[in-house]
Amino acid sequence: MSDQERRFKLLVCIDGSPSSFQGLRYAIKFSVDNPDTDISLLYVRPADSGGSSEGLNMGLARENMLD
Repeated sequence: MSDQERRFKLLVCIDGSPSSFQGLRYAIKFSVDNPDTDISLLYVRPADSGGSSEGLNMGLARENMLD
């Protein structure tokens, strides 16, 4: 197997809440014991309630996340 196939990948979503940072701490503890771990962070922004995206194009943001 190649190095890429042996790596364990974690995606941690952060929204600023204490429980999201607890998940990040767990991922860090996991990676200490498993050095072939990649941790990716995704900051989750709250949805705009007023309908305006404050300059963020939602279609473009979705495309970037899928790429």
